Amino acid sequence: MRPPAGAVVFGIAANMAAWIGYGVALWLLARGLLPRAELGLLPAIAVFTTSYLAGFLALFAPGGIGVREGVFILMLQGPIGIGAATALAVASRLLLTITELGAAVPFLLFPRERPRVAH
Repeated sequence: MRPPAGAVVFGIAANMAAWIGYGVALWLLARGLLPRAELGLLPAIAVFTTSYLAGFLALFAPGGIGVREGVFILMLQGPIGIGAATALAVASRLLLTITELGAAVPFLLFPRERPRVAH
């Protein structure tokens, strides 16, 4: 059974918006942490998306750890320098981890009760 075309288009648009949002967050993080670094918005979106997907596809690395940061640093070492790229990669990983944990905390603190099944 095929999903409705409208649902597919909506899913693609929502994912594109999310990746753009992640890139904007990286760009803002770079501006805040490294005010002298010249990182444009489009390169920030490209770096975040590419490095995240590389980490996702690296099945041998839990959470893509190391792979994501390596691709991130490789892509940014030319434009902003290896030191700044490394600092930004680590800060980005920390920020993403903290936000993901923050989103999970309410569900961990207030678990939904499962309906009881009569046997």
